[in-house]
Amino acid sequence: MKYLIIIAVLGAGYWIYQDRVSGTNNSNLSIAEKIATNGSVRAGEVLDTSKEMINFICEDDEVLKTWGSSSKKCIERITNFGEMCEERIFPDVEASIKTDAEAKGLMQRYSECMLPK
Repeated sequence: MKYLIIIAVLGAGYWIYQDRVSGTNNSNLSIAEKIATNGSVRAGEVLDTSKEMINFICEDDEVLKTWGSSSKKCIERITNFGEMCEERIFPDVEASIKTDAEAKGLMQRYSECMLPK
């Protein structure tokens, strides 16, 4: 049950984040929009969006409190595990990501690795 709540909050956070940064400039398009427009995105773009999403979540103490965590613990986890998670989940930042499902899967794995449990 705890993991269902975590996944729901991550999904909501992702879509809120995407809505917040969306615009008409291609650099501000969501990953899904870029894939639809260009046919693919680089894994590095998915990583950058994932990092921004994690930082956004780490600033929200209310969400973190529901998980029994805090911003301080979240930032410590980013500091301690960031490089390892990046290397494990995004070994080739130049790889082409062709589907929204593939991008979401990478983002979910990255958030599971980075966010405090």
